[in-house]
Amino acid sequence: MKQNSTVYLTYALDKEGKLVHIDDVPNGYECGCFCPHCKRPLCAKNGGKIKTHHFAHLSGADCKSAVESALHIMAKEVLSKYKKIMLPPIPYKQTAQCLELTRIEPEKTSDCGLRPDCECYYGEESEKRIWIEFKRTHAVDQKKKGKIILAKIDCVEIDLNSCEQDPDKVKQFLIEESKNRIWIYNKEHKYSDPEERKHNHKKHYYNQTKDYHNYCDPPILRRFAREDTGKIVNLKHIESIDLFNHNYYCLSCEEEVSIEMLNGEHSFVHINKSNDIKCRDELYLRNSAKAIIYDKFEKSDKFEIEIPHNHTCSQKDCPLFSETNCTRSKPKTHELKSKGYECKTDAQLPNQDKQTDLLLYRENKPKDSIIININSSNYHEISNDPSYRSIDISATNDEELFNLAQNPLSGSPHNFKPQRCISKLDNIPIYRFKLYKSGKSYTDTISCNDIQGSLSRLKQDSVLSMVYFNGEDYYKREISKLGLYHCFNRNIKSCYCELCIYLKENNGINVCIRYKTKGTPHYPLSATPLPIDCPYFKLDLHLKSWIEKDNTYINRLAVDPVENLTNP
Repeated sequence: MKQNSTVYLTYALDKEGKLVHIDDVPNGYECGCFCPHCKRPLCAKNGGKIKTHHFAHLSGADCKSAVESALHIMAKEVLSKYKKIMLPPIPYKQTAQCLELTRIEPEKTSDCGLRPDCECYYGEESEKRIWIEFKRTHAVDQKKKGKIILAKIDCVEIDLNSCEQDPDKVKQFLIEESKNRIWIYNKEHKYSDPEERKHNHKKHYYNQTKDYHNYCDPPILRRFAREDTGKIVNLKHIESIDLFNHNYYCLSCEEEVSIEMLNGEHSFVHINKSNDIKCRDELYLRNSAKAIIYDKFEKSDKFEIEIPHNHTCSQKDCPLFSETNCTRSKPKTHELKSKGYECKTDAQLPNQDKQTDLLLYRENKPKDSIIININSSNYHEISNDPSYRSIDISATNDEELFNLAQNPLSGSPHNFKPQRCISKLDNIPIYRFKLYKSGKSYTDTISCNDIQGSLSRLKQDSVLSMVYFNGEDYYKREISKLGLYHCFNRNIKSCYCELCIYLKENNGINVCIRYKTKGTPHYPLSATPLPIDCPYFKLDLHLKSWIEKDNTYINRLAVDPVENLTNP
């Protein structure tokens, strides 16, 4: 019998609905077999020696899905007979494993209304379940996948395209091999396999939009969508999402979306993957921000914006007081709906060529209008018209969208009248540098409320105490070097290893690199006693130049140092 590359139907259904091989039935029309797909009568062609033995439709028509249906039925029968399945691995979590099953129910409509190819049960009392979907021509579509993820059902899709129409080959493929199968969802690891979507997303940006700054980044999480009822929903409240009874649409392109797992988190994705190309992340963020703000204005009784106002401390008799360091910007909330404001999107301003993202306005007082500019790109620059008040809103990720939905509108205001308040400001952070008689120095953070009491309670062995305005912990070590350099210039005895060119950092630990050749302490800053009069000390001139010449650094870290506050 001559073989060729054509895929023939070699298995069909008998009168009892069981699969039978072409060589196990009579030749011709007497075989009594039916197509696994269309269920029409077949003719057995198994008497020749030139062509491959196969079934053919009596009408002579070519049923393209017959082979697919035969493989589906064969895979279900093999799975039901041997009750084993090789599961695909989860990246960085586990290797492929063969799962022993206790019960298999093919083509059963589940309690959530979906109908998998096989609903399988395992465990001591068959208390756990997993769905198996077989793929030949059609994969599990994104809409069904979203429902499976939302229902938290473990599900594996197995691609049968590389499998032959042979029960033994199918058995080997299902039980002994782990290739050509993916997780639709794994609830234990909160994982699905959207690699194709990620690849297409990045490939599009690389090939078609090289001018777009985010072309090589992975897709962002999209956790906002609009329900078919018109309500804006988000995946932080996933319990309110109902894919079985409602459809959901992208806030940017308005195409239908479903749910996917990206890096262990839920995200809305387009059902039609081609929409990933035209609906870029930046467009999604920008249009979603507009929709969220507008929806919030229209559906809430109040609409609040926060505008920062300068507050200067009233304690001007404080020895540390300065206008620069004792002034803080604090937001003040303004409620607009009670003042007659309205909101519209993509508004055209008078004598302006471009549209605004959103406009908050009063019909009778156009000069009170407030423009809302939305920045959805880290590299996007917004030009502001000095004749209008405006607020720049950042929407570069989904967390910032959540902030827009939950909190008063705040951002970078422009052209608002500056307001200044005088009030007592508490707990302004201040760094304190202390030097002890042992030569050890110490840097900590105190508040302005505690500064006077702290200075009056200096320990008896304290030689010097200085304070610096600063609010960032990042500069704590730099404050220590600044204080030591101050002492060094005044010939005050101390451990100056932090200023020494031979002190190097190794894996976060300060090491003297001369300890092997000169016998200096290996870890000088924790040595006992401290190397106060080290004969090998050499000032790091680079550090010296940095402190003396970088005026911005000095002004930021060492404004109004309180000197000469020493104990006798």
